[in-house]
Amino acid sequence: MTDSTKQKSLVPLLLLLVVGIAAAGWYFYSQKTPQEPADHMSTPHVEEQAEAERATDETQLVEIDTAAAISDRILGDPNAPIKISEHSSLTCGHCGNFHKGTFKELKKRLIDTGKAYLVFSDFPLNGPAMHASMVARCLPQDQYFDFLQMLFETQDECAY
Repeated sequence: MTDSTKQKSLVPLLLLLVVGIAAAGWYFYSQKTPQEPADHMSTPHVEEQAEAERATDETQLVEIDTAAAISDRILGDPNAPIKISEHSSLTCGHCGNFHKGTFKELKKRLIDTGKAYLVFSDFPLNGPAMHASMVARCLPQDQYFDFLQMLFETQDECAY
């Protein structure tokens, strides 16, 4: 094949390639939805914020006492002679095992009898533990330890 013959056979191929690219570009361009002019656009965030403000006016907000949320969580009589300090992560398997078994007996023998009291400190090891601790701290104090116990007992399902 001569050079001019090769060039002539490439022309239809190049023409087909250019037409194919143009057709593909037209197809993708035509699939885009037209956008409204900028002056008529409203951002969803602004609309959601306005809706939230309207809802706030209509409903009563629940206030959270932040001082109470960060205060010590004490189980038992703080005047008991023995103070037990617990530092736990709600996603720690060892802490979970302690609460599933040993803690119940400790509570029954020492805390419930007034011989000791427990001061619980959050020691979150990861994000889920931090989030669970924050939720627990927003609960009324009389529900705090029941919620922690439930989290420790269901730790296999919730934390992992």
